[in-house]
Amino acid sequence: MKSVLKTLASASILAVTLGQAHAALDSPDAQGGSSLFLSVWDASLGISYTRNLGPKLSGFLPSGFNTLPKDGLVVDVPSVGDKTPSLGLTLSFAGDALFTSTFVNSSAANLLWNVVAADSVASTAGGLSRIITTSRAVPGTTNLGVTRMAAGLDSYLNGLTSNTPIGNVGVNSANWNDPGATAYAGSSVLGTDLNGGLQGDSTGLGFNSPVNFYYLARTVTSGSSTTLATNNLFQNGAGPATWTLAADGTATYQVSAVPLPATVWLMGSGLLAALGFARRRKAGALRSPAADQKNSV
Repeated sequence: MKSVLKTLASASILAVTLGQAHAALDSPDAQGGSSLFLSVWDASLGISYTRNLGPKLSGFLPSGFNTLPKDGLVVDVPSVGDKTPSLGLTLSFAGDALFTSTFVNSSAANLLWNVVAADSVASTAGGLSRIITTSRAVPGTTNLGVTRMAAGLDSYLNGLTSNTPIGNVGVNSANWNDPGATAYAGSSVLGTDLNGGLQGDSTGLGFNSPVNFYYLARTVTSGSSTTLATNNLFQNGAGPATWTLAADGTATYQVSAVPLPATVWLMGSGLLAALGFARRRKAGALRSPAADQKNSV
């Protein structure tokens, strides 16, 4: 009985609003992979913006998904994913004033954005790079593609941290207005296809347009250009997880709760009714004869 009641009480989406991250923006060769980051750009004006969302790749995986023991150089401590629970999950990463000021003159229709993280030094075998990324379609990426993406993200983040203060602890966002530099989010090393490795489009369009999220990893060190990489869509029984971007720069990750079977709800309703009936009987049994006599007068 307690188990069913607890399940009924828990059948809701867990919503968490996260403030700005306070750790430095890690690159793909860091332990556990790079930081998860949001990049937004307006190609018509040649401006871009990037914000460190905080979690590292190894800490942002589908529920129940186990990494290899040495993924991200974390020796003998595999990561177990928890970001697609059956009870649902909503994580909102708040925007900031720099986002607003960067795109004050931009049209929402011209904004492209993605959320990505990479690990360029993963696995016991060596070279089995990993990526998590937004994508408008199933990536269908090869092993070589994953390596290209990890290398591109590494170049982009190195260029960004070398030229802006975002590499410092406590500095969570930076903008850039030189489309010819690697620190520009729309450049060839990041851009819509993540250094040419995604075989698709990683971006969301404007505001409030949901985009799916994928985990991609090399399977072997050989057959790079022909062998497909591991491809896992972030999802649970209710459907795919999605990212959206709001007009104030808030990035939201969401996966819906899996509906409970009708039989569970019926059982729970029956148990609640039985508890109410039992309480009324107990209350009646505890009434004193004197009280009954008084009420009858």
